[in-house]
Amino acid sequence: MAEVDDEREKIEEEDLLNPMWKYAEVSVAQGIAFQISFQYTALYARGLGASAGQIGFMIANQNLANTLLQPIWGELSDRKGRNYLLFTGFYLLAFTLALLSMATTPVHVMLLTILFGISFSIIIPSWFGAVSDTTTRATRGSFIGNLTFIGNIFIVVISISFFFARDYITIADMDTYSYIFIFGAINALIASIVALTFRNRAIKENGKFSYKDYFKPFEDPNFKRFAIVFLTWSFVMSSLWGLFPIYIKDVIDPTTGQIALASAGGAISQGLVARKSGSIIRRIGTRKALIIGFLPFAFLPIAYTFASSWRHLVMLQMYWGVAAGIAFIAQQNYLMDMAGKENTGIYTGSFQIMWGFVTFFGSLIGGLSLDIMINVYDIEVKHALVTLLWIIGIARITVIGLFLKLHEV
Repeated sequence: MAEVDDEREKIEEEDLLNPMWKYAEVSVAQGIAFQISFQYTALYARGLGASAGQIGFMIANQNLANTLLQPIWGELSDRKGRNYLLFTGFYLLAFTLALLSMATTPVHVMLLTILFGISFSIIIPSWFGAVSDTTTRATRGSFIGNLTFIGNIFIVVISISFFFARDYITIADMDTYSYIFIFGAINALIASIVALTFRNRAIKENGKFSYKDYFKPFEDPNFKRFAIVFLTWSFVMSSLWGLFPIYIKDVIDPTTGQIALASAGGAISQGLVARKSGSIIRRIGTRKALIIGFLPFAFLPIAYTFASSWRHLVMLQMYWGVAAGIAFIAQQNYLMDMAGKENTGIYTGSFQIMWGFVTFFGSLIGGLSLDIMINVYDIEVKHALVTLLWIIGIARITVIGLFLKLHEV
């Protein structure tokens, strides 16, 4: 079985707690939801007239809602199994996306992103737990990589189809966002039904959750070091999250079809790299994979300052995808390797709640800084954006050196 055979790099179908297609469906729905949440929602809010400060506040609130309750959901999934929590998270996600398709003001979008965050706060630790239940240290990277590849191929097909179909759609560009949100809602609803049929491996049957459990992972020196490095990096990184959609909408100004094509480019490169990430991580170690994966993100803000057309956006998304294909899987791998099967939920939840607070302030500061430059100092939007992108880019290049402090686990 998978839990005792820790030498094979690839996992076999008979080792899985559930059929591979179930994991793939949940992975696809999760990938689509993340694309909508982080690619389209802020752009939609900007199109409705949201200010830089509102977008920064929106992303900050989503990050905080995403993480605030994760330790509780993580511990519950460790004790009682993953399926009911995954069902609840995806069902709430489907409901939120359905409401988002009817949003008509930036305030509506801001409020609904909080529900987005709560949905992800249930899904993320439960999903990490489900993956940890059915994999070993040796098979985990390849398993996650293959799921990412499957999910991204689906996103690529849908995005490219939408790009070519957009010329034949007669509705206004802003109205097409509603159809994107409805499509995401249908996928989330399907995933909720599939997740409900998951077989569980509930490991912790006794005892009750305590808020003191938030601090349990800090007894592990590797977790403490990991938290310091990643939270510092995440603060600097998140200060840009509210600026990217404004730069894309105000400076590049692509259509929704062109945004879809850019998403497809990122999904292709991420999927192809992710498929090989398991063997890369196994060969060079998770620590080196983290450094190699996150290093390109340090230069991404500066690269954006040279972008002026949707074709540049496609290239930047592909660049992002190459980095993400290694970085995000290596990060998940590192966290699960530290935690082991019994503690994946609480380790993930404890880290995510800190990540939420850090990125809340990072996103908020980034958005407010742009608002101040535009409204107080009367700096033109593009010049203010370029200035902040360079400042944050230099900060990222400086902070990336902290990854050298991590140890192999």
